[in-house]
Amino acid sequence: MRDTPPELQALLNAYCEATEMTVTMSLMRAQMLTDIHSRGLTAEDITAVIIELKRRIKQDTRGFYTSNMLEFRNVMEPDKLEERAARLRQEQKRKVKVQDTPHQRGQFTVLDKPESPEPTMLDRSMIADSIRSIATNLERKQA
Repeated sequence: MRDTPPELQALLNAYCEATEMTVTMSLMRAQMLTDIHSRGLTAEDITAVIIELKRRIKQDTRGFYTSNMLEFRNVMEPDKLEERAARLRQEQKRKVKVQDTPHQRGQFTVLDKPESPEPTMLDRSMIADSIRSIATNLERKQA
């Protein structure tokens, strides 16, 4: 197709780069890309969805995810693409942010959240001392 709008060409290019397949713009593809663009989906969304599909194809043992999943009509169907992109965005929001401060783990320095220390066991004398301290503080406030 001639005179393809740049935003549609960018979406097609994202598909081609992520799948490593070269496809040309056709009327059907232009219509699908126009619908995708009108829904606010971006080239980054397309790339993320294709990367996730490739990961699932690689891990699949039952034959549900096959290389056919990467065909244009399967990846770029607007409803499916929108749902897959939304699911990936939700998963990204749920991920816990990693602390970027280095700490020692054994002999290595790592950049992730340090493990929380083991909780301390309270014995009866500590609890009794705490209760006495609270009672004393309350008595002082009432006096």
